[in-house]
Amino acid sequence: RADAAALIRELFFNLRVTWRQGRYVDVLLRLFRLEEAILRHVVERDWSVPTESVDWKADPRFVAFVEGDPGLKSHFDVPDAGGRLLDYRREPNVPILSHLLAGLAQRADAANADEYRAVVEAVGRLEKLTRLRNKSIGAHGFRGVSEAAIREAYGRDRDLLADLEELLL
Repeated sequence: RADAAALIRELFFNLRVTWRQGRYVDVLLRLFRLEEAILRHVVERDWSVPTESVDWKADPRFVAFVEGDPGLKSHFDVPDAGGRLLDYRREPNVPILSHLLAGLAQRADAANADEYRAVVEAVGRLEKLTRLRNKSIGAHGFRGVSEAAIREAYGRDRDLLADLEELLL
């Protein structure tokens, strides 16, 4: 597989250029892709578990990984931070992968628990931006996107690009 970390950094740099160009819908599209890529990379890198899907379902090895760990399997019986019960047998997506990392962070043998918590926290902060993307012309709606709308959704006291850079580099 290609150097996922390098590709993720390249995607971030592309997102930053897109921001500077004022192409804010495109920023949100890249942000959503970046979010998913980071989650997939961390799971695959640390646990050697494929996060790809087969016919809209999780790879059988992904399912076996979750079901082979009673603590992790029971973690999916608890709603995620958004109050949703997630089915790990479905195609791994941002909510499922984020919930998986939150569960892995609780394991006693998780050497990278602090990193997992940081990634899950970062993904949580991006939730309002995901909703903004979903309502924009880049996804399912026609709402315009501006720098002000992104700053409002992310938090006026936070710097999206600086937070992403800190997470990635």
